[in-house]
Amino acid sequence: MGIKRRQSDASSEERRWKRAIIACLTASLEDADVRKNDLAVRLGWTPRQVYNLFQGRKTVRVVDLILIAKALRVSPELLFGRIIRWR
Repeated sequence: MGIKRRQSDASSEERRWKRAIIACLTASLEDADVRKNDLAVRLGWTPRQVYNLFQGRKTVRVVDLILIAKALRVSPELLFGRIIRWR
């Protein structure tokens, strides 16, 4: 397998995980009946920061996932598990 092929596979895997994160965060917001603007207030972020996160323009750090889980009043383990199980 060539270098370009491995890079392509890695890029594909990264895109898949980004989609999983965004899908699970969206579903978690819906489950908690929280709007994105309300999430921004709870996190102390601007609405633009939340918008960029959900558009895939902002990198989602582990600490962001933990803070978002707490803001939605779910355990970070539950949120991480949801992401890992996403297909």
